[in-house]
Amino acid sequence: MLSDKERFVKNKLQNLFRLDIIFLSTDGALLSDAEEISYKLDALKEILCSQKTELDQLQLIMAEENVYFAIIPLSEMRVCIAGPMGGEFLSKQQRWNFHVHFHRQNREMPIPCFSFFRMKDMISLICFMLSGEMNKDPEIPNFQEGFTDLERYEVIQHQMNNEMANRARYTYQEELQFFQMVENGEVEKIVRILKNEEQSSREDVLQKVGVIARDSDFKQMEYTAVTEIALASRAAIRGNARPDICYDLSDLFLQKISVAKSVTEIYEISKQIAYRFSQEVLREKQERVKNPHVEQCKNYIAKHLYSRFTVEEMAKELSVSRTYLTGLFKKETGQSIRDYIIEHRVRAAANLLRYSNESIGQISDYMQFSSPGRFSQFFKRYYGTTPEIYRKENKMIEFTE
Repeated sequence: MLSDKERFVKNKLQNLFRLDIIFLSTDGALLSDAEEISYKLDALKEILCSQKTELDQLQLIMAEENVYFAIIPLSEMRVCIAGPMGGEFLSKQQRWNFHVHFHRQNREMPIPCFSFFRMKDMISLICFMLSGEMNKDPEIPNFQEGFTDLERYEVIQHQMNNEMANRARYTYQEELQFFQMVENGEVEKIVRILKNEEQSSREDVLQKVGVIARDSDFKQMEYTAVTEIALASRAAIRGNARPDICYDLSDLFLQKISVAKSVTEIYEISKQIAYRFSQEVLREKQERVKNPHVEQCKNYIAKHLYSRFTVEEMAKELSVSRTYLTGLFKKETGQSIRDYIIEHRVRAAANLLRYSNESIGQISDYMQFSSPGRFSQFFKRYYGTTPEIYRKENKMIEFTE
């Protein structure tokens, strides 16, 4: 039977977060009421058995892709299990897989979703509420300084395997030289390299970055592309490309890779990475004007694009008068500050229409338009259509839940 404290915590978690918790004895006997369980308990027990889960350790286990249960030991004879919980980006397909495999009685019942850090903190809080133990986190490998003997052995074995397989990899100088081209905005050089690479095999490209994933060309290419995104985006920022655009590009490339189904598909995406980031560097060089106040103005707008501000506030921040700044900006760019802000907010809103599920009213508020009607009016000016039609025609279905 449950104690008053256990029943109180169970009810509050269900009411606040729709999070189910059950109580088991360490031999697997159910201590909660069976009718309160919304999934097949035998399926969970099979997962615990297959993963050789120790019930005396506070930990987080993955029952299905992106669906988790928390194991919270209370005593030598009693354990609490909290879940199911979804990761922050739990998809419809992942929800369905859980429902099917766990024979969930009500497939419309939502799975509460949390970020990893919120999930970790919630589990620690449940542990404290039920057992009184503080500062306990779900099991995560401890950090150890330096190499252990096992790690040294693994590195040596990895080097020997590369030698035996006659694997050549890019040198640090080659890597540095390539990303220096991105930093300098040398688009034409990068295009020539990519065209030459077309003549070599995909296998050579995979091998020259070393073995990142064993026995999986797909994972090898995926990890290679993710690494290239990180290095190319930072190189572009060092080359004075706008950081906000570089971060958006990084996110979009990662999203494309996350839904890719084959090595060839990831490879085709990866060919665009260095090219697109170097383009941003080159574009910024071509648009860069001599007067620093205009560049400072653009940077201020980029930093405050999603918040409300006035030209007077911006001019004060830059230690110039409003009249001077508006006149200078118009002279150097051919565009008023107001029009520049509206254009960039509309373009940011277009990305939200394509890649998010926020309503048009929410996007209008988020981008600081006075009303959805005004937002629609400005959007049509730049895209020739309404936000509703644009979303319908351009929505990235793969990224929706």
